[in-house]
Amino acid sequence: MRVSIYLLLSIWLATIFTIEDERFRQNNMGLHWTDSFGIAESLCDKYSEQDPSRIRFTQLRNLVLSLDEFDDDPEHCGERVLEAIQQAWIDEVRE
Repeated sequence: MRVSIYLLLSIWLATIFTIEDERFRQNNMGLHWTDSFGIAESLCDKYSEQDPSRIRFTQLRNLVLSLDEFDDDPEHCGERVLEAIQQAWIDEVRE
């Protein structure tokens, strides 16, 4: 019986640490397409002279890909993602 409890406890702890390690890696890696607010902040810092309301999606995509902290697959981007990034950037400029 003790062996079973120790085995279950060790499996449970290993699962928790695996989940926490994955969260840590996700939080400490670069920006991803879904990080629209983080991308908007970085775009504000790097391209402060740019008006985000007048930018085309093709330009926006290239600007995001040029960010040093951006670390995602360029092909995982779509119109909705770019809309969210653009709106977050517009909101960031207004603040």
